[in-house]
Amino acid sequence: MGAYTANVLGGLIVSSLAQAALSRAGIPETKRKQYFLYLDEFQSFTSTAIADMLSELRKYRLGLTLATQYSSRLEEPIREAIFGNVGTLLSFRLGASDATVVSRQFGANVPTPADLTKLPNFEMFLKLMVGSKQSKVFSAQSRNLS
Repeated sequence: MGAYTANVLGGLIVSSLAQAALSRAGIPETKRKQYFLYLDEFQSFTSTAIADMLSELRKYRLGLTLATQYSSRLEEPIREAIFGNVGTLLSFRLGASDATVVSRQFGANVPTPADLTKLPNFEMFLKLMVGSKQSKVFSAQSRNLS
């Protein structure tokens, strides 16, 4: 399967899952089962329609984990929708242009863009949504699984 076909198929699957989540409108929120969707290189499957639905999907208990190597590959409206709705933000080492964008999303001047460009392998900065409260930014280290 070529890249174009994979992207079209991925987009159809993501759209179908979003529609399935939205179809649970008649179920009381407390009775909706939580589902999670993990998308790596999600810029390949994301449209402005999905970006517009991000805030709505949370109400229908569809949690999203979105991963991309370059936020600069996202269209501006999509990037704004994601950063406007993100609860948890995690970043490993970034290039200079992405570091400037992501640093602003962490807020509080920590980490700086320079901090994000100089992170050693397996180290990251995080800001978590715990319940309905945002944690302070902190650093952590992941394990080398290779």
